[in-house]
Amino acid sequence: MTRVYARIADRTVADEDFAVSEKVEALYDAPRQLPADAEGTEMAKLRREVHRRMLGNGYCARPVEMDRQRDDAASKGQVAREQIFDRLLSRLDEQAG
Repeated sequence: MTRVYARIADRTVADEDFAVSEKVEALYDAPRQLPADAEGTEMAKLRREVHRRMLGNGYCARPVEMDRQRDDAASKGQVAREQIFDRLLSRLDEQAG
């Protein structure tokens, strides 16, 4: 806002200010994408969960906790418990689709 109301009298400072302003504005036009190695494993897992729940008109109301409970059952070798969550999740997916 200061630049709107004030004028820089020193031409050298004004030129430097203009050059810096152009660089800052170029940052806003640059694509907002993280480097490939910036995403950790947990962040990648969360991103995949969000993408899996995306629908044409919003997001699926499927509870994330069910996936985690199924994964927990699988990691503990609790086959029956894992199958229960698989059936629940497949029914939810069918209703959403």
